[in-house]
Amino acid sequence: AGKTVTVGERSIDLIVNVIDQIRNISNYKNVEIIVVDNGNLSPIQLKFLTHTQCKRVTYAEPVFNIAKKLNLGASVARGELLLLMNDDIEIIVPGWIERLLEHFEKPHVGVVGAKLIYPNMATQHVGVVQPFGNPDHVRRSYSRIDPGYFFSSCGVRNFSAVTGAVMMAKADVYREVGGYTDELAVCFNDVDFCLKVARLGLTVVY
Repeated sequence: AGKTVTVGERSIDLIVNVIDQIRNISNYKNVEIIVVDNGNLSPIQLKFLTHTQCKRVTYAEPVFNIAKKLNLGASVARGELLLLMNDDIEIIVPGWIERLLEHFEKPHVGVVGAKLIYPNMATQHVGVVQPFGNPDHVRRSYSRIDPGYFFSSCGVRNFSAVTGAVMMAKADVYREVGGYTDELAVCFNDVDFCLKVARLGLTVVY
């Protein structure tokens, strides 16, 4: 957490932007926001986190490990459901949390992922498959309105995995499978997590 990026003509403070959107664009308000930072947030960012009532925990290890960072955040979360997110997300549908949340009314669901699109409106994520054992995003870079293979992109369906960029999971299931696997520090830890959940007999939903 803590980066500022340029997208087109916009300069975006990622952590401020996504939290502002969670608080002010999202319809669902019963959320506890936990920011896992690297100890490098500016005074302005820290003041913003306090103002927006975020809980903050610092990842202090010298080697970057996203799996450990997510597990650290989950360890202090109090909710029944965990919504794992990267900070480089922008929210475009106010009811997005409810659309994820509603699937947990079904007891066989363990993980739910969201549709993600790139700034150029091309598809980034509509589910993960494992062709020849190598995980990959289906329909990556297709048009945002592409219906997908047998409407797989525009309808709810189960997949082998969903991306951890935006992923909701039951907190007790997260802890039962040991969270994210530390040995997968950067890549495939989200896919590994989904496969661990699936071994419990639960489904992974896009």
